[in-house]
Amino acid sequence: LLLLKNNSEANTCGASWFKNPEREQYLRYSPPIYQDPPVSLLVRHENRVRFESYDSFAQALRDPTLRFGVVSGFSYGEGVDAMIAVAQALPVQAPNNLSMFRMLLAGRFEFLVTDEVEATGQLHDLAEPMTQVRFISYPDLPEGSWRHITCNLKTSPDVMARIAAAVSQVGGDS
Repeated sequence: LLLLKNNSEANTCGASWFKNPEREQYLRYSPPIYQDPPVSLLVRHENRVRFESYDSFAQALRDPTLRFGVVSGFSYGEGVDAMIAVAQALPVQAPNNLSMFRMLLAGRFEFLVTDEVEATGQLHDLAEPMTQVRFISYPDLPEGSWRHITCNLKTSPDVMARIAAAVSQVGGDS
């Protein structure tokens, strides 16, 4: 993302980024190319009953005794980012996804936000069994975010139009 933001050359692009207001200041976006699976909370098995007692993600985030893992500088999509911004629960920063999953398993915080595909892959990479964790879904967690091809602002509208046509031709998820 920093390469896209700071690159002074035209036509510098990357694939599979979320659209959010901050990024719209320095990126151009294609039509959507993919929608992530819905997100849920991933908790250690021994904490599942506590999280099953909350009626919503917002209620869990209002609990100041909770800590949750986030990857530094990562967007979880506009809806989740907005909810996290007003959380009373304490965010614990991790440098990357793999570290965040390790930290959850080690008890450094009580939950993280993820989808089943991501969690399954991360736990496989860590050689940890899925029996150690549980997914908790809430009705106020948004559908998965849309992903886009993004280009820096030096990319011409003509190039963006060609990208949009190509996305349309191959059947982007819009």
